[in-house]
Amino acid sequence: MSIIRILIIVFIIFVFIRSFRKIYEVLRGDDSLSPEKESKNSKSDPYEILEIARGATSDEIRRAYLAKLAQYHPDKVNHLGDDLQKLAREKTLEIQEAYQAISK
Repeated sequence: MSIIRILIIVFIIFVFIRSFRKIYEVLRGDDSLSPEKESKNSKSDPYEILEIARGATSDEIRRAYLAKLAQYHPDKVNHLGDDLQKLAREKTLEIQEAYQAISK
């Protein structure tokens, strides 16, 4: 195998592990490894939950909503145990409530 193929495989594994690590942190509510620490009160803002600007168009809001649902959907952590599934359900509910609050 060439060195380029090995580097590509290592990079893919790195990205895969990093994405699951981030999902795990968010589902656990542990932002200690992320550069930006957010207070619990800031998460009550639907725009911050969906990570969009206040002047976002309805199309941008919908895209952010669908992206967040895809990222934190409970089926993605189905194999990781009941605790993470419960956290994923709670996060999904939070995302859905934020979307409903904005799209009214």
